[in-house]
Amino acid sequence: MLTEQMLQSHPGRDLVALPYETALFESRLRLFYRRKTYMSPAVQKFRAALHDALTAP
Repeated sequence: MLTEQMLQSHPGRDLVALPYETALFESRLRLFYRRKTYMSPAVQKFRAALHDALTAP
């Protein structure tokens, strides 16, 4: 999903907007990390908060 300004920028030069009715929007969020590498306490807290927010009823 891009803004109009992003579509008009150099990276968006070959892109076009789809009509809203034909656009498919999904609300998936993924956090990628390497299991066997160091994870700072800040990232650990963020990961836990994200998990809690996404799994709350």
